[in-house]
Amino acid sequence: MKKYALTVSMLILALVFSSPAIKADDKAYKSAPDDVIGTWMVPAGDATVSISKCGSQYCGKITWMQKPDVDSKNPDKSKRSTPLVGMQMLRDFVFNAEKNRWDDGKIYDPDSGDTYQCMLSLTDKNTLKVKGFIGFKWAPIGRTEIWTRTADKK
Repeated sequence: MKKYALTVSMLILALVFSSPAIKADDKAYKSAPDDVIGTWMVPAGDATVSISKCGSQYCGKITWMQKPDVDSKNPDKSKRSTPLVGMQMLRDFVFNAEKNRWDDGKIYDPDSGDTYQCMLSLTDKNTLKVKGFIGFKWAPIGRTEIWTRTADKK
């Protein structure tokens, strides 16, 4: 049993330290703090999120959905009839110039009703890497999506 546990631990460490998919930041594109501001299309192409300045932090709300819906998975039953369009799904992001990303934020997933820790980074001026995770930023437990800058939808 100890041999098995050691093998699994070594495999996890190898994945954590060797996988480019879990690299925390992208240094190829140098971001300025307000570069994240704008409207972003999610990968499925069925919704946009507009990111703006909220005091000294950054936040984002759903601004368009191909099929508008309500927040039916919200853990707070009193909010399950709230429209998703207009709802804040990103909050508390702070630009980290040293790491070239927006850290310490939260992302709400309306598909599950769960909120995750999140960080954002630009790979170029029109491509936003959104990483939601549980626990540590470098851990492979999470999901990364690529959002594309787009014009506002009406």
